[in-house]
Amino acid sequence: MWLVFIPVPIINGGLREGWYKARAGEFGSNIIGFVVLSAFFLLYTYLFFKNQIGEFSTGRLFLMGGIWLGLTLVFEFGMGIVTGRSWSYMLADYNILKGRLWPLVLIVIFFAPHIIKRVIK
Repeated sequence: MWLVFIPVPIINGGLREGWYKARAGEFGSNIIGFVVLSAFFLLYTYLFFKNQIGEFSTGRLFLMGGIWLGLTLVFEFGMGIVTGRSWSYMLADYNILKGRLWPLVLIVIFFAPHIIKRVIK
C-alpha cells in the first residue's frame, strides 16, 4: 500500500521543477507542489482507510501518522545518501524562511489520519 504513494512526490517534484516553476516562479511552484502533494496524500488516506479509520483510537492515529512520517524521512534521506546528495542540500528543503514548504507536507502526512477521521465523522 505504501509503495503506491512513493512515485507521487517524485512526479510532483519533477512537475514543480519543470512545469510549475516556469509558470509560477520559485515560491509559487513550492505552494502548488505543497497543495498538490498534501491533497493527494489526504485523498490517499481517505480512500484506503475510509471504512475503518472511524474505529481507530487517537493513539493508533498518532502511530499511523508517525510511521508514515518516519518512512517518508527514511526514504527521502536514504535516496539522498544513495544519490550522493550533501546534507546541506537535503536540509535546504526544510528552510521555511526561504520559501521551502516541505516541512508543511510532513505535518500533513503526520496528521492525515486525524484529519480524515474528522472529515468522515
